[in-house]
Amino acid sequence: MPALSRCVALAVAAGVGTAAALNRAEPPPPEEGHPPLVSWAGSHSGVHTRRIVLVSDEAAWEALWKEHAGEGIEKTAHGFAVWPKVDFHRCMVLAVFSGKETNGAGWRVLSAGERDRQTVIRVDWAGFQTSAPPGQRDLGVPTTGYGIGVVPRSALPVVVEENAQGLKDHPARWRELARLAAAPLPAP
Repeated sequence: MPALSRCVALAVAAGVGTAAALNRAEPPPPEEGHPPLVSWAGSHSGVHTRRIVLVSDEAAWEALWKEHAGEGIEKTAHGFAVWPKVDFHRCMVLAVFSGKETNGAGWRVLSAGERDRQTVIRVDWAGFQTSAPPGQRDLGVPTTGYGIGVVPRSALPVVVEENAQGLKDHPARWRELARLAAAPLPAP
């Protein structure tokens, strides 16, 4: 799909949107759709409230990226913030934020496709286990997990589905996580 390869023009410097290595077996492949064009996932976001956002324009993307990156945002030599560039005429961005949680390694945006006159975007949360020394309570690791995926633009309403699989060696079980309005078209 040549349109997909032209969809995203990224200006990502080293350290911007560093994806965390998720200590978990790869999730099952999506049953439909295509993987995101670009994605980021990690344990620490500047967004401290649980939310799911569909971004369809540059201004909203800039604001969201700055909130997500916080004080650690990459800057040019002249001190200007930088963020990944997205062609919003061809793409949209889904961002999933866990808010304050414990032992979260982030969300993987797995696929985007069309089903029943809606865009279906599938995500999978990853976590990890911790333990305390004998006789002490395990408090885990405070995290603010996130997953951000750039997917082909759609004029259809969006359904976000979460992998609710109970055990890692079992098949994926998809359940609806959110319904979002169709992304408005960007200004010409």
